[in-house]
Amino acid sequence: MKNYSKILADNITFYRKKKGLTQEALAKKLGISFQAVSKWENGTTRPNAQQFLALCRALDIQDVLGTF
Repeated sequence: MKNYSKILADNITFYRKKKGLTQEALAKKLGISFQAVSKWENGTTRPNAQQFLALCRALDIQDVLGTF
């Protein structure tokens, strides 16, 4: 069985770096703390639905289902 939390965490990290953003810069775009982004990326927590959609917009992810 796939670990979907790890896949989500890895994809957030990958697309953030691909966009050239630090955790702090991404957090600022989303109006949250950089610690929240860090927790998403290490798999401690996951974004809620509203945060997830804002995250996809901030990272220019068009194909949400294919990406995650």
